[in-house]
Amino acid sequence: MRAYATNAVGTAYGSNKSFTTGLPNRIYVDSAGICGGRAPCHNKVQNGVGAAGEASTVLVMQGSYPESLGVNINNSFNMEFGCSSDYTSCVSSSTIGDLTVSGGPVTIGGQLNIAGTTSSQGLAGSEKGIETKIDGTGRTPFLTPAPDTVTVRPGSPEKTLFDLIMAGFIAPHLDAANIREQDREALEGIVRHFYLTILERVPEQWVLNLWVSGYLGYYAGLGLDIRQIAGQMGRMIFLSGEYAGKRRNDMELISDCSKAFLLDERSKEELPHISGLTREQIIALASSSYELDDWIKNTLLHLRGEPVKNTVSYLFTGLLGRLPWEGEINQGQETIQSHGYLRGSIVLGDGLCGCKEFKETYPSYLAQAERIYRTFSGRFLAVAELEFFAGELESGTLMLGYIISGLADGDDFGSILSGLGAIE
Repeated sequence: MRAYATNAVGTAYGSNKSFTTGLPNRIYVDSAGICGGRAPCHNKVQNGVGAAGEASTVLVMQGSYPESLGVNINNSFNMEFGCSSDYTSCVSSSTIGDLTVSGGPVTIGGQLNIAGTTSSQGLAGSEKGIETKIDGTGRTPFLTPAPDTVTVRPGSPEKTLFDLIMAGFIAPHLDAANIREQDREALEGIVRHFYLTILERVPEQWVLNLWVSGYLGYYAGLGLDIRQIAGQMGRMIFLSGEYAGKRRNDMELISDCSKAFLLDERSKEELPHISGLTREQIIALASSSYELDDWIKNTLLHLRGEPVKNTVSYLFTGLLGRLPWEGEINQGQETIQSHGYLRGSIVLGDGLCGCKEFKETYPSYLAQAERIYRTFSGRFLAVAELEFFAGELESGTLMLGYIISGLADGDDFGSILSGLGAIE
């Protein structure tokens, strides 16, 4: 800024001067530590409170924060819980472990669920013996115990996972992958991130447990790369009946994919490489982003899986659109160990493309050619090229196995294997 003075002669301006304020007025909290790119960003409520100054507002994204929050300060500030992923509204809920408040006063807005105990002096909140007070927004903030009931939503991704477990396809263990506490927090952060950015809702604690023990931790315990597992989880949520029910148009889908997989919001114009792709292809492409890869790698580097099993998982995900079951992982591992990475991938890929599930999932030659080309080259063919391959397959001039062998011998698939750690 710069000062100026005005008199009868005119206006004289001083030189530009810059200054910074002490503590920020708005402080953001997100269990995933992303905060939609906003700063300052903290992944724990306690850290956000510690950074709060006089008249600051701490904005806590909706979700669960399994921590004991202690507020013991000598100034007054505001806290808004249950904020949306872009912090434009705070009408949902956040859950913490225990709450102890002294000093303040602190004004709480939004909905805060407290799973444990509460002790307060100087809190403007409600219930659990805390004095009720209307805050400056005119809303009555309220605190409620975390619910004990479990409700499975029809069409929800957790319903799909629950059905897979009940059918015996997945057999999670309570101590899946011997999950360490810091790993569990990171895995729960992945689940919360996807639910907030894709479905715009907070997953209940039982949903977090289901995904961590029944999917993320379970498959990591079987030796798969956590990045593959998380990417497939994100795709499952996008392809769920619940997301379909939101009736998002193409531009909204791109925005959702950006927030979920690229960790910020981008427009179609900022992503020229998606032009001409189908909705399913956009989801698939975004789910393998470097941004998601780096975010997960930075917190769960040690859950990189085993190269042979990662190769099996990659082929199943690419050709059948799902992760392999435990028995399929073992059989695929035997195939690759017997034939080597390249030849074993061709044999396994040929077997998957010949199975009933592949033909029922992708009944047209066009869809089959698209899946094979995407899996073994990592790229998407133009419609005209796909139509050519489909015509060749329909006429019998080409066989699926020939396409697989030809693509597998190329440099593209060699790079894919290298990225999986599959070195002959």
